[in-house]
Amino acid sequence: KIQEPRFFEECPGAKLMFLSQADELISKDGLTAEKLASFVNKEIVKVELKECNDRRGDEDKLTRNDFLRSFGIGFGRRPKNYNDDDDEEEEVVEKDLVISTGTVNRWMNLYGYKWCHAKQHYYNDRHEHPLTIKARKLY
Repeated sequence: KIQEPRFFEECPGAKLMFLSQADELISKDGLTAEKLASFVNKEIVKVELKECNDRRGDEDKLTRNDFLRSFGIGFGRRPKNYNDDDDEEEEVVEKDLVISTGTVNRWMNLYGYKWCHAKQHYYNDRHEHPLTIKARKLY
């Protein structure tokens, strides 16, 4: 048995959304970690955060960043105005953290989605192409 990511253990709806979106991307325009990471960050996190806050009540609502940190994921980029050498006390506005493409890629591998080259698996001699039909009539 595989070890489920904690995010999916505590949010089973997120796992269902993740897997169904992965299957849909395979059948439509191709599954990539980038496309799935975008879906996770724009849709799944928003839905699960809302459900979590609905359960918690009005006084104890979590921010997006606190929600992601509670699962140990979502270590995004530092704000642009962050500077290690700066000794001044400057107010740094925290940006929204994201679930990285690498994390989504690990989740994809965990659930059996593997990377491979997409290549044509059949021979097409273009027998119905207009030039082929014309040449056939001349022959």
